[in-house]
Amino acid sequence: MNFRILDLVCKQASLRFAMRGILDQVCAENRSLTAHEEIKYDGMAIQLRELDAELENRRIMQRMLHEHVTHLLKQNGNSQ
Repeated sequence: MNFRILDLVCKQASLRFAMRGILDQVCAENRSLTAHEEIKYDGMAIQLRELDAELENRRIMQRMLHEHVTHLLKQNGNSQ
């Protein structure tokens, strides 16, 4: 796993932790989200979806690269 992917995964975990903290506080106080909390939570949810999409794109690119290299190696092995 390269540093960039690890960084993205850490950001995901941090966002999930912060989002859970907001919900835990609201539940502990037996109340609804304030407007400020809702805006903050929604912003974090958007960031989380963006990170999820970026990680999925990286997984797809890694899989495609692996398949391409495997194909080239097989081709190269057959031509020798």
